[in-house]
Amino acid sequence: MERQLQNPLKHLKPGIKEVLDILKTMNNRYALGLLTGNIEHGARMKLEPFDLNHYFAFGAFGSDDENRNKLLPIAVNRFELISGRPLQYKDCIVIGDTPRDSQCAKPYGALSIGVATGPYRSQSLIQAGADMVFETLVDTESFLQELESISL
Repeated sequence: MERQLQNPLKHLKPGIKEVLDILKTMNNRYALGLLTGNIEHGARMKLEPFDLNHYFAFGAFGSDDENRNKLLPIAVNRFELISGRPLQYKDCIVIGDTPRDSQCAKPYGALSIGVATGPYRSQSLIQAGADMVFETLVDTESFLQELESISL
């Protein structure tokens, strides 16, 4: 089947694929889950043109609960079911580009990393509780070094 051309107005932000590729190889250290306010079908459709679905074997979606702050426990439960390993909230890192992404980590003591590549600027993500904010993921090496430093 031929892949449809992606919308020219929608593009993958620089550095995202590189970060995901590296984190995927570190599967003993990091498990990649998708946590979003979008319903699962819509979220998967958004990722498909960029071939990103294969990075996320589990997740939690707006179709699981409309309250974004209730999604982390759902994602953790799904991880535990597929991996057979326990996961503590304090060991989770939520990476996102909206204030809601930053806020949903806080009730559980999870870390939050904001990336100001969407419509929200760094200050909005900091005010929402992000523990760390990056303007972009272009400097993949610096991002991964910072990630390692906060998750040790």
